[in-house]
Amino acid sequence: MNWNSDHRRSDRRIVTDGGTSDRGADFVDVDVERDGDRIRLLGPDGRFQFDLSAAYVDRHAGELSADRYALGIRPENVSVDDGTADNTVRATVEVVEPVGSDNYLHVDVAEDFIVRVESTINPEAGEQVTLTFSESDLHLFDPDSGIDIFGAESEPPEAPAP
Repeated sequence: MNWNSDHRRSDRRIVTDGGTSDRGADFVDVDVERDGDRIRLLGPDGRFQFDLSAAYVDRHAGELSADRYALGIRPENVSVDDGTADNTVRATVEVVEPVGSDNYLHVDVAEDFIVRVESTINPEAGEQVTLTFSESDLHLFDPDSGIDIFGAESEPPEAPAP
């Protein structure tokens, strides 16, 4: 694996070679549950469960050696689903924060977990919502080094010559 130093967890932000999230990032401490070629990521209270696809696991088999990670995802990469997606996370809305053309949903997935959605999505506080996201948007941070083990899907671009 190419340990790309530009992919690290830093002050509730996912820092990558493409910049940082403007609103910070959502983090959930997850345990890795292995069952043959399947991997499930489990949050500490069992509310957060996410199954990685077999293809994704195959592609990252050598990198998934630890039993615990800090999962990071940007609020704009989480969507409210109508319940038809296969891999979802149920959450309760704690606060809806209207911000111009967006709403920030504060949900109980983990402390300070925020979902950025269009302002037309406006659930009430206390309402249950179904969340989904693409596994390609996940960042799994090694708890010791802070390095994103999935952060370097390919070699980073070289800097242009001065």
